[in-house]
Amino acid sequence: MTQFRLSRNRELENLGTGDTMLNLLQPFATPTAPVLFPEESLREVKTAIRDLVRAKDYPCVPAILSLENNQTLIGLYSDFGSGSSAPNLYRDLIGFRDFQKSSNLPYLSYWAVYMDEPMMSETEYETHMWQELSALSSAEDVSVPWDPNFSSNPEDPNFTISLGGDGFFIVGLHSQSSRKARRFKWPAMVFNLYEQFEELDRSGKYESTVEKNRSREMKYQGSLNPMVAKHGDKWEAIQFSGKENPDTWKCPFHRLFRGSSRPKAAAPFG
Repeated sequence: MTQFRLSRNRELENLGTGDTMLNLLQPFATPTAPVLFPEESLREVKTAIRDLVRAKDYPCVPAILSLENNQTLIGLYSDFGSGSSAPNLYRDLIGFRDFQKSSNLPYLSYWAVYMDEPMMSETEYETHMWQELSALSSAEDVSVPWDPNFSSNPEDPNFTISLGGDGFFIVGLHSQSSRKARRFKWPAMVFNLYEQFEELDRSGKYESTVEKNRSREMKYQGSLNPMVAKHGDKWEAIQFSGKENPDTWKCPFHRLFRGSSRPKAAAPFG
C-alpha cells in the first residue's frame, strides 16, 4: 500500500477552521523516494483548491465538507494525457482506496493535479482526460476484476473506471471549463469511490445532498450543469470531463491489456 506522506510541517497551511489538508506529495518512484515537486508547488495547489471550494455558493457540498473536515488528498503529476504518470497515479489511487475503506472517512477525495500543462480547450481537455484514464486503467493487470456493479464496456452507459475492483467517480477540472465550479488553474481530476455515494444513500443523505448541490449551482452559475440535469445517475462517464456532449457521444476509453492471461494488444475495452 502506498505510504501517504504528510507535509514536513503539518501546520504549513491553515485552512481557517483549525484543520489542515492531508498532503500527498507525489509522484514518488518508490514510497520513500524524494519528492519531485517542490513544497511551494503544493502550497500553490492547496491555495487554489481552497479559493475554488470556498467561493460563495460553490455548488459541490461534498467538496466543501471534504475541505472543512480535512479529508482532501493531493497528488502532483505531469504530462497530462501522455500516460507517463499513470503507474504512479494508479498506485496512489489504490492507496487512497485502501485508506478510505480503512478510515471510512465519508468525504475523502483525491485530487490529481497536472502542474506543467498549458491551457487547453474543453475538447482538448476531454481528449487528454480519457487518454490519461485509459493509461490509468491499463496500468492494472487484467486479472484484477472489474467492479461488478459497473460495466467495463465504454459503450454501455453503466460504464465507469474500475481500479482494484472498485468503481470510481471522476470530476474533471481545467481553466477553460464552461462550468464555473470546474474552473481550475491546472488540468486536474478529482476521484471518489462510488461506494462513498452508496454510503451517503444508505445514511439517507444522498438525495438531500443532490438537492443542495443543484440549489447552490443555480445561485453560483444561474443554470444547472446540462449533463448532470439530463443524465443524472443513468450515464455518468459522459459527465466526467464537464464538457456538454451530444447524445451521440462515444466514450473514448481504450484499455491496453496487461498480464499473462491476455495479449498486450490494444482492445476497445477490458
